[in-house]
Amino acid sequence: MNHAFLLANGVLTFQKTTTTQESSEPLVRETVMALFDLIPDVWEDQEFKDDIARGRTEQIQDVRPDFCGEIASIQWCQSHRIPAYQKVVVYNHHLLMKACINLLERRGFLSRKVFKEIFTGKRFKKPEAQDMADVLAEIMKENAGGY
Repeated sequence: MNHAFLLANGVLTFQKTTTTQESSEPLVRETVMALFDLIPDVWEDQEFKDDIARGRTEQIQDVRPDFCGEIASIQWCQSHRIPAYQKVVVYNHHLLMKACINLLERRGFLSRKVFKEIFTGKRFKKPEAQDMADVLAEIMKENAGGY
């Protein structure tokens, strides 16, 4: 399994999802969660966990039952021992996506430093030489005296 390909595909899917006219919040949420689920637990560092915590909020949600379009009263819920409200954890999926992108950047998946060694040396006196053997022979003659 090519994990880098799957992660890149998740990022591209998010980009396609957010730029189409048919984009919706549930579709964006599912796309981000699919990418989020691809990240192994061993990759999660403290900065990633802090980024996730920034995107997390707790909300109180009304969970009273609905009877024929009428919501039950709080007194009715209390008398039947049914909770009227419930704490729900909600994530800002755009901040979660940013946390995933930042993690992938720190892991070196998005950009990498490529080190190149460049050797500079003596310029050839005969750049018009067609045969490499002639050029090497000329260099050997020049360096015959040693360093």
